Amino acid sequence: MFMLGYMESEGIGTEKNEDDAVKWFLKSAEADVPEAQFKIARMAEEGKIPGGNDFALKWYQRAAALDFTPAMFNLASMYYEGRGVKADPAMAYQLYDRVAATGDGDALFMTARMLFEGLGVERDTEEALERFGRSAAVGNKLALEFITDLRRKQNTQFVKIDGL
Repeated sequence: MFMLGYMESEGIGTEKNEDDAVKWFLKSAEADVPEAQFKIARMAEEGKIPGGNDFALKWYQRAAALDFTPAMFNLASMYYEGRGVKADPAMAYQLYDRVAATGDGDALFMTARMLFEGLGVERDTEEALERFGRSAAVGNKLALEFITDLRRKQNTQFVKIDGL
């Protein structure tokens, strides 16, 4: 069902048909296909289908419950920013941390930032710097910029952050 939705949305092997694609994505989302749940949530967030953030929240939560890390990350962002839900930095941190455990550079960056600022979690600069380093090591440009700025502010190149 998900692949039929994908094929309809991209016009692969058939004419492009967004309405039919959404129907297939919804059917597969209701059948607990996390990729479809994620796709429906993104479409709602982007205004491509009705429902907005409330609808997106529902589907991100269902996909996150199935351990689908892209949905966990986006759900964490909703809690972090207060989009469609009351801002809850502690919940955002928990979700970002679950994704960070997979080595995801963006989630490592967000948890590092939250640890550094003490946002939603107790401040821990040592752990934050370690995570900034790991995030930068897997290519996160924001983490690398943070490290560079920190070194510049410290006016030293002797700040060692996870081998960088």
